[in-house]
Amino acid sequence: MNELQVKTIKLTPAVVEFNYKELEAILDESLKKYDGLTFTEDDAAECKSTITELNKGKKSLDTYRKETKKQLTASVTEFENKCKQLDKKFNAVLIPLKDQYEQFEENRREEKRQKVQEIIAQLIEEYDLIEKYAIKITVLDSHLTKSKTLKSIKEELTTNVSMLKVQQDKEESDKRVIVNQVKLVNAENELNMSDIGYLRLLEFKDVNEISNQINKDVQHEIDKKLLAEQRKREELEREEKRKQAIAEREKQKETAKEQEESKPVEPPVIEEIKDPFSSADDAMDEGFMADPFANIESTHIKNYQVIGTEQQLSELVDYMNKNGISWAVIE
Repeated sequence: MNELQVKTIKLTPAVVEFNYKELEAILDESLKKYDGLTFTEDDAAECKSTITELNKGKKSLDTYRKETKKQLTASVTEFENKCKQLDKKFNAVLIPLKDQYEQFEENRREEKRQKVQEIIAQLIEEYDLIEKYAIKITVLDSHLTKSKTLKSIKEELTTNVSMLKVQQDKEESDKRVIVNQVKLVNAENELNMSDIGYLRLLEFKDVNEISNQINKDVQHEIDKKLLAEQRKREELEREEKRKQAIAEREKQKETAKEQEESKPVEPPVIEEIKDPFSSADDAMDEGFMADPFANIESTHIKNYQVIGTEQQLSELVDYMNKNGISWAVIE
């Protein structure tokens, strides 16, 4: 189509000549009487009439401008329409050709995409990448351009896969470190900690941070375990003391009961009835006999309600037993 040359046969620039100078002089002279004109509220009707008169002249000028422009652009509009008709003739042939070319290009890109995908599959298998890292290797639009060779694409993908392999190996190593550490602390401290939560932390934290976290959690579990054991021992001790106190009280009740049952029954005391007619001298002759129980402290029976801990009650029982104080539990 090099022989197709568009040539301008005739081009006449739009030129309009009208009585501009004459109109300008007349307009300047006519507008002088309106320049600086003022009105009062009483002259509102006259003011409106003046505005109408001026707008009439202004509208007449604008109408003339539009009509003249329309005449001037008529040839331009005709020129544009003719060019558009010629453009349609080009499109009638070009569009089908473009559609064919685009289909050819799409087929070429798809064929190359498959070849690049085969390279990716080979590299994934060669480097033994797991799915988590394998899905990061994809076909890029830049791989499908004509200028990008399969050799350069393979070199680029090999570099990327190698870097992912390093990351994968490090992750596997970190996982083994965590799993082994959890197993070790469980065995050493008789714990049952799970490694699942710590393995998930690898997505966000360094393995050293996770290791420190494991040690902190282990110490926390040990402290909880020791505290639970201490509380259990204390509970057992309290229970044992409670049982001993109950047994001691039962024993003392039994002893008191046996003492009460074995206590001899004293015969009634028969007081001698003195002869009221005997003389005082006879009594003096017989001599004065001292009371053999005068210096023996008398015993008393009192009821007490004692409130205290098991330990305090046990110590009170020991004290009364050691000091020969008879006691009994009153139900």
